[in-house]
Amino acid sequence: MLGLAAYLLPKMFASPNDQVTVPDLSGMTEQNARAAIGDAGLDVGTIDRTFDNTVKANHVISQTPGAD
Repeated sequence: MLGLAAYLLPKMFASPNDQVTVPDLSGMTEQNARAAIGDAGLDVGTIDRTFDNTVKANHVISQTPGAD
């Protein structure tokens, strides 16, 4: 029992590596961007919709935080 405690105790208090690479979403469709965010283990935050005449409708114009 003591051996098991000695093995598990440090793992319980170890700080997890909580850094992930943020994917570059620019130019992706909303559906593809949501999939890329999910694949990276992240959650979609607030989405602001705006018009940009250089980017197709329902495509990502910018992101926060930025890629990487």
